[in-house]
Amino acid sequence: MKACPSCGSRNEERSQFCNDCGTRLPGEESAPAHATESTGAADPRTASLHGVHHGGLLGGAHRVPPAPAAPPVPSPATPPPRAPASAGACASCGAAFPAGSVVSWCPACGALVDSSRVPSRATTPPGMGAPPPPGAAVPQGWALVLLKAGERLDRYPLRKVEMVLGRTEGDYVFPEDPLLSPRHAKVAFRGPGFQVEDLGSRNGVYLRLRGPSRLAGGDLVNLGSLVLRYESAGPGPRVTGVLPPAGIRPFGSGRERPLGRLVRILQDGSDGPAYPLVPSRTILGRKTGHFLFPDDPLLSRQHAQFYERDGEMWVEDLGSSNGTLLRVRGPAPLEKGAVLRIGDVTLEVQGP
Repeated sequence: MKACPSCGSRNEERSQFCNDCGTRLPGEESAPAHATESTGAADPRTASLHGVHHGGLLGGAHRVPPAPAAPPVPSPATPPPRAPASAGACASCGAAFPAGSVVSWCPACGALVDSSRVPSRATTPPGMGAPPPPGAAVPQGWALVLLKAGERLDRYPLRKVEMVLGRTEGDYVFPEDPLLSPRHAKVAFRGPGFQVEDLGSRNGVYLRLRGPSRLAGGDLVNLGSLVLRYESAGPGPRVTGVLPPAGIRPFGSGRERPLGRLVRILQDGSDGPAYPLVPSRTILGRKTGHFLFPDDPLLSRQHAQFYERDGEMWVEDLGSSNGTLLRVRGPAPLEKGAVLRIGDVTLEVQGP
């Protein structure tokens, strides 16, 4: 790959112009011409006309001074003419673009390209780039690091466009984890970054929250050893059974109407106790909060809170040691420092 001296973008070796900013890239083709124009060095083919060569004078004691250096040619103030991409090719020079690529400047002639007309190979999730073309290079320095008991252990480099994680099948396997499916998850490079996707596993893929996150009905939240399913109460008043006669208040406790509840998923997969969520906030923890789980050593004193914002339920970690994780739905982006959990395996994303 060839790095652009202006913006630092990586381009193919055959490119003469940067795909992102249009700057001419350094290369063997352009170096001799550039050196002659900018420095005024004598061309060996015409050196005898000036009576000099690289070794000194030719026939005579009088030395002819070299021609003065030519002033640098300023860059044009206006960009080159727009060249719409048609069927994945530049309209100016006909150079073909890789299918699914996002091209701003033609790498062959430097013409500005209308990238919206470049066809895409596949539909990608919002916020993620298109799948790279076959043979595309994966950014170096990215890896998954195994986390256990607060320590970083094994390192699993991300060297391919797609890498499968599982218990018995894939690029990286964890055969001793009974919570993993044979092919559990896939980590894929989808420019400009990586993403993780569940491969239909039994227990899913969880990502550690890095800030408040909105909940949708059916979302699964993991904190400590708990797995909780969020169920929304829906808008409007809740009606159960027969309405009481007018003027008679129903018997019950609590002043705030629950906006939903958390249902605990037991070890056999069945539903356990349910915990109502009020609009103000509901705190879960080991020692302090509205619902306590003193026997869970993986929970922090105050672990996470749930609260209402603009009619929707949100979850936020309260600086716990082990974090709060949310099960992903569909492909999810992986940023540097992200932590994901598959089965009983916790992995941290490391990058350059």
